[in-house]
Amino acid sequence: MPRMKVAPGSNVFCSYAFTGEDTATVQNRMKLVVAAFSTAGIRAYCNLDDPDVADFSTAKQYIDHALGVLKGMDVVCVIMTSERRSEGMLMEIGAAYAAGKPIILARHVSASGRTYIDTLATTVFDWSTEDELLTGIQALV
Repeated sequence: MPRMKVAPGSNVFCSYAFTGEDTATVQNRMKLVVAAFSTAGIRAYCNLDDPDVADFSTAKQYIDHALGVLKGMDVVCVIMTSERRSEGMLMEIGAAYAAGKPIILARHVSASGRTYIDTLATTVFDWSTEDELLTGIQALV
């Protein structure tokens, strides 16, 4: 599958699993992902950086907000770290797919062949280390 290019000035929505994951690992990974896009002049939205979610206490609040933000984005970048399914991430992917938005799937090698999300994606790349994840993103910009 050819890799799409994300143009400078684009808005990318970052979708990832949080619940059940190591919080520090997710926070560090997503900071690196956002920085990789930002360095190329691309605005990457990650709800970890969104002050509007600070007082949210329910999954519904998070998903309602995420789907509202997603509507204004050009591309969705899914950071899949395992074969485990995240309900919020699946809803974000479904909304992006239904809206016809390009989907980049950055899939950890442990999930390769264990999901059909790659059939919905515009671009897929596999990674096994944080460095490989960043290299994959840098190849898109």
